[in-house]
Amino acid sequence: MYSTLSKILIALSLSLVGGLTIFQGMLKLGDLVDRRFGLEAALVTYLLMLPLMLLFAQALQRKLHGLDADTCGFSLGTLQFFVKGIFFGALLVAVALIATLPFQSMNLNLATSMEAMELGYLGFLVTLVSSVEEILFRGLIFLTLLIHTKRLLLSVFISALIFALTHVVVENTFSIWFLALLCLSVIFALVYNGSGSCWMAAGLHSGFNLTTEFTRRWFHTTSEHFASHFQYGLVVVLVAVAGIMIWRTTSNQRKGILQQRISI
Repeated sequence: MYSTLSKILIALSLSLVGGLTIFQGMLKLGDLVDRRFGLEAALVTYLLMLPLMLLFAQALQRKLHGLDADTCGFSLGTLQFFVKGIFFGALLVAVALIATLPFQSMNLNLATSMEAMELGYLGFLVTLVSSVEEILFRGLIFLTLLIHTKRLLLSVFISALIFALTHVVVENTFSIWFLALLCLSVIFALVYNGSGSCWMAAGLHSGFNLTTEFTRRWFHTTSEHFASHFQYGLVVVLVAVAGIMIWRTTSNQRKGILQQRISI
C-alpha cells in the first residue's frame, strides 16, 4: 500500500514528467512525422497519443486513489461538457478582444492568414494538447492534492503554481503571462471540481487556446502594440473571472460534484 505522501509524490512526479513530455516530445514527434510522411500522418500520430494519455490517467486514478468511476472517462455526456467548455473558453477571449478595440484599428483578413488545412491542423493540435494537459494537471495533480489534503483552494493554488511553472520552464520565459497561467489554472480546477469531469475543463482550455491562436492570426492591426494590448486584456479578464470564482467558492458552502464523488 502507498502512503499518503508517496501517493502525492508519485502522482506529481508522473504528471510533471508526462506534461513536459507532451509539450516537447509530442510536438517534435508530430513535426518529424509531418516532414517525413505528410500532414495527415502527423494528425494520426497526435490522435493516437490522446487515448494513451487517457488510459494512463485512468489507471493512475484507480491505482493511487481507488476511483472506480474515474473523472477522465469520455462519453456522450462528457462531450456535452466539452462543447460547453469550448464556448465559454472562446467567450473569455472574445471579451478580452473587445476590450482592446478602443486602443487600435484592426483589419480582418481570413483568406490570407492561413490555408484552411493549416487552420484545421492548428485547431486539432491545440485541442489535443489542451485536453492532454487537463488530464495530466487537473485529472492527476489537482485530484491527488484534493483527495489527500481535503482542502479545495489549497489544492487549486498548488496545482495552479505547478501548471504555470511548468509552462515557464518549457517556454523558457517569465512575463505577465505567468499571472494569466495562474488564473487560467485556477479557473480550470474550479470548473473541474464543479462539473466533476475534467472534460469540462478540457473544453474550456481548448476553447481559450483555439480562440487566442486564431485571433492572433486572423486580426491584423496598424499598431505595433496590438499583441501587447491583447495580452494585457486577457490577463485582466482572467484575473477578474478567477477572483469571482474564488469568491463564489468561499461564500458558497455547497461542495462541487468532484468533491462529492470522492467523498470530501
